[in-house]
Amino acid sequence: MPNVVRRPRQCRPLRQSERTRDHARSDLLHWPSEAIAVATGLPRTAVQSALRSGVESPKKQTGRKPIITRKVRERLVARATLDAAHHRMTYTEITWLEGVQAGKP
Repeated sequence: MPNVVRRPRQCRPLRQSERTRDHARSDLLHWPSEAIAVATGLPRTAVQSALRSGVESPKKQTGRKPIITRKVRERLVARATLDAAHHRMTYTEITWLEGVQAGKP
């Protein structure tokens, strides 16, 4: 009697370079997913999910660049924690003392 219980395959996740190669084989060479699975030695389902995900390589992060860099922020914190007089100043006054132009014009 054959084994009816199906055990999951032990396979490692695809690395980014493998995904890129799979996409190149699929898009440029027009290989089917079965042929890519045989060539790479990976399960067919792993190749199919990698191709279906549509992720070739990491995308460059989009969004606004920070106005205040880490160095400027450290400078402002150092000035604000200098003594009791600076503790009572507002953020705008401290940025004015340091010569930083950030926030409302």
